[in-house]
Amino acid sequence: MEGFLHPKSTNRAFVMFTEIELEEKIHKLKQDLIQIAVTTGINSQDTICASQKLDQHIMTFLKLSYNIRQRK
Repeated sequence: MEGFLHPKSTNRAFVMFTEIELEEKIHKLKQDLIQIAVTTGINSQDTICASQKLDQHIMTFLKLSYNIRQRK
């Protein structure tokens, strides 16, 4: 199984994610976003932050997925 190196490392050590782990993380963030939006409102700062975090993970997944497929 292919792995992804997470580009945002806090201490120069890369964290390894598999494609499945990233997909699971994105799914969890989607669920969290829905719950936050229901609780605090669609335009709340908490909802916006959760949405941005989800967007970052989706973009990371898409970029890394594209790069791996280009190498094949």
